[in-house]
Amino acid sequence: MNSDFKLIYETLSHDKIYVNSDFLFVEFPYEKNGVSISYLNGGYRKNLKSVFNMHLSTEVINKIDMKTIDKFLSDSVNNIGLDNKKTSGLLTHADMKNTSIITKSYKKVSVTAITTAGTKVNAVRAGDSASYYEENHEYYLFKKENTHEKIGTINTIILINSKLNENSLLNAMVTATEAKAAALQELLIPSQYSNEIATGTGTDGLIIISDKKSDNLIENTGKHSKLGELIGKAVKESIKEANLKQVWISPSSQSTVLNRLYRFKLDINDFYKDFTIKEMENFILNLIKANHNPKMVAITSLIVHLIDEVRYDLLNKKTAYNMSILIINKLFTDKDSSEVKELLKYWINYYLK
Repeated sequence: MNSDFKLIYETLSHDKIYVNSDFLFVEFPYEKNGVSISYLNGGYRKNLKSVFNMHLSTEVINKIDMKTIDKFLSDSVNNIGLDNKKTSGLLTHADMKNTSIITKSYKKVSVTAITTAGTKVNAVRAGDSASYYEENHEYYLFKKENTHEKIGTINTIILINSKLNENSLLNAMVTATEAKAAALQELLIPSQYSNEIATGTGTDGLIIISDKKSDNLIENTGKHSKLGELIGKAVKESIKEANLKQVWISPSSQSTVLNRLYRFKLDINDFYKDFTIKEMENFILNLIKANHNPKMVAITSLIVHLIDEVRYDLLNKKTAYNMSILIINKLFTDKDSSEVKELLKYWINYYLK
């Protein structure tokens, strides 16, 4: 191991977490089993001595050849003294200093989630339109922009102190993935590729490790199980904390009128077409003043929710439109922001009329 690594955490199972500016790795006291989505020793493995999360600069990311990504990873871990046959790891643009480590325990069971996260520019919802089609390592872009320029990843390494077999580890991946989606839902992170709330980013990574020497064999890692609960809570908390550290997104930062409306990606040039430059400046300044007003945020949330209900075919447009106008007419007073009111009317007419 290189001398610049610092021990920052040790689990109850004596897994040691080391970090420097470019790497975080977990060293196990003996070989463990786990599942990984990595290009290096991915899938199910019984002989892992370590796992890692590796920071890459934008320049390196844009130079990586996916046809030789496994060699790139193998050479990288060799350079820091890890056994490339018995390690598996993830890649990220996030800073290692912004890692979140959360441990949740109950009786004999303990779960540690180690996460880096960035959701500003690469957040996406499952089912959004694809950016490319792949065939035999050849990538065909559907869009003009280089998707590598949209850098943002949620990487999580989960350490479980109990013994899990292969199917239990895969079930744990389902639970952890749902927890990730729940964390983004609770933060109202917008997809950058649709009008929806994101469920992850386009490049997320996940590794789950169990202790095959533990005398506590656990079969069920689903959401009804206590272990599933611990996985869900640890993953959600670590993603939220890492996201706050990396891109400063929090419940407070999300509680604004403009953030509620942002995910609709609506070009409102038509809204401003009859404004003079001075009128537009005054409108925007007053809107910014009202942006954090809790009442304005709450009213905006009601309108946005009705728009979503229509988009999901849960309400018809006429009902949603009438209720939206009723909300506007009943809840706004003369003291409230006329700018927010007019902006919401524009949203209502665009999506519901």
